[in-house]
Amino acid sequence: MKMATVTDTYKLSNGIEIPKVGFGTWQIPAGDVAYNSVANALKVGYRHIDTAKAYANEASVG
Repeated sequence: MKMATVTDTYKLSNGIEIPKVGFGTWQIPAGDVAYNSVANALKVGYRHIDTAKAYANEASVG
């Protein structure tokens, strides 16, 4: 089985494509750590950033 890369996508039933691989932000502390982590993930090609209100780092991720 081929491993998914950050550029591989799934096609949804409505025709929209979403990345197969996402960058998770759970347990990344808010502030510069979260901001820089997400900035670096975007630089290397991630386009799906997984976040949730419960992680309490949304402002820094955004």
